[in-house]
Amino acid sequence: MATIPLNRRSTLKSLAKSLDVRHRKFKLGEIRCHSSTLKPHWRESNKRDRLQFCISMLDQETLGDAEPKFIDMQNIVHIDEKWYFMTKKGKKYYLTPEEDDPERTIQNKNNIGKVMFLTAVGRPKYDEEGNLTFSGKLGVWPFVKEVPAARRSQNRERGTLETKSIIVNREVMRQYLLEKVIPAIKDKWPQEDADKTIFIQQDNARTHVRPNDLAFLETVAATGLDIRLMQ
Repeated sequence: MATIPLNRRSTLKSLAKSLDVRHRKFKLGEIRCHSSTLKPHWRESNKRDRLQFCISMLDQETLGDAEPKFIDMQNIVHIDEKWYFMTKKGKKYYLTPEEDDPERTIQNKNNIGKVMFLTAVGRPKYDEEGNLTFSGKLGVWPFVKEVPAARRSQNRERGTLETKSIIVNREVMRQYLLEKVIPAIKDKWPQEDADKTIFIQQDNARTHVRPNDLAFLETVAATGLDIRLMQ
């Protein structure tokens, strides 16, 4: 069996044909089923970059110790985007006996709309007595906009404001970073740590803002905080 190519072992039928045995022979339980998923291929440069990033998170004062420690990362804000479907094909509800079954309709159940959200979080902080002083939750913002309907339909009149998703590019990311993420950090960041450098960590998506972006640097300078971007 091990000599048969993997592409001929993806179904029991093709495997049985390759082995020239009957299908029921597989009921003996002597073979196992494995689900294989594609994983990204790492080049040597990828491995070096990831290793260097991990090393940069080490506490420099502990490098000479037998067991170096990582920094607490209390001054790092993580931002990322996530897609969410507007609804699901099947949903479960708990109803009273007198209620009617809810009716949910959509134009095409195989083409359900989805919305992207931007989230910014940091590490929670506690005082010496264990009380929560900072939850780390800075904000969640959907990439949507309200536009007036161009034509009248049976569902709404012309000019009615409708919520539409936004195509996320670098200009949109810059707008959300400057108008939502940075103000949220300024409003919610603990005052006792306001004099420390705050890093906004983002992944290497092409739409993300570069650390030397002029609009970002000007907005940060106006806040009085030392906020920097890191990839």
